Amino acid sequence: MHRLVPLTVKRITREAFDRQNAERGERWVDGWAYLFHGGHYASEHGITGKDVRVGVIDSGFAELSYEFPNIEVQMDFTPTGPGWDELGHGTRVAGIIGAPHDGVGVKGLAPGCKMHIYKVGGRKWPTERALEAIEQALDDRVDVLNMSFGSVETTDSEKKLLHRAIHKGVVSVAAAGNDRDGDGHLYPAKLPSVISVGAFGQYQTGGHHPEYVTYVPTKSACEPDIVAAGVQVPTIHFGDDDSTAPTVGVVSGTSAAAPIVSGLVALIIEMARRHDPNGLIAKRATPRAAQVKAVLNYNAYKPKKGKCYGRGYPNMGEFHSVVHFYNHNPYWKTPA
Repeated sequence: MHRLVPLTVKRITREAFDRQNAERGERWVDGWAYLFHGGHYASEHGITGKDVRVGVIDSGFAELSYEFPNIEVQMDFTPTGPGWDELGHGTRVAGIIGAPHDGVGVKGLAPGCKMHIYKVGGRKWPTERALEAIEQALDDRVDVLNMSFGSVETTDSEKKLLHRAIHKGVVSVAAAGNDRDGDGHLYPAKLPSVISVGAFGQYQTGGHHPEYVTYVPTKSACEPDIVAAGVQVPTIHFGDDDSTAPTVGVVSGTSAAAPIVSGLVALIIEMARRHDPNGLIAKRATPRAAQVKAVLNYNAYKPKKGKCYGRGYPNMGEFHSVVHFYNHNPYWKTPA
């Protein structure tokens, strides 16, 4: 049985969030998480994840009153048949990855990507349903697979399928799990074929230096591969008044951090295609996953010491030359 890794959700008015961003010297349309990972660098260079297919296996996508133009595929694997996202989890995750610039005031890391939405259920569902969705994503030739869900156990079928994803050139990203859930490092994030993402955030406590807060399961000595912003991340919010009109909300948890990494991976793949379409990252082939992971690790910075931060958080600021290097140098072994 798999379940969604919970998101802490808070609706925020545009005025309030605009005021917070002004205090940080940031623009409303960006938000701290976007700038923290160098999203502005990518945007300034015209890198949007263009034509990179990102699969989101989650609770689906909501019926909104404005167009989300980059959704290319939308499928429902639940027994009740086609339906919208009743929980909002999948919609918020998709918004972090690829919300368009002209939407509700927040933009995703990779607004030019092609979103493939696979609805597998509500808060929990049978493992077989998730595997069916992963299988479909591979058939649809996605480049990146975001999984903000997990389980304390895995199966041989899950291991084999996600290992096969590597050989199809798919980069799989998953939420490590939240500390307060008490379940420890979750699968599929724990598998070596998947990039495991922890979350952290900044809280100003009155001093000159911010305190960092982790959402990874530290009690179980979890060591994710990397971490990303996962506290008060701005994204699409809806449903307070049964309206389809989206507003802005902030979400927290590793389910918010994983899509940030998925968005970054989409940007890396586009950059690699620009450099050389025949390179290791640009092509849909076995070395891609390991090379992308190498790029993320190379430019990762630890906010403080501790295994719960993995290799640190990646930033797009210096990716250009790093992507060029790893697109041509097969020094990293494919994960087992």
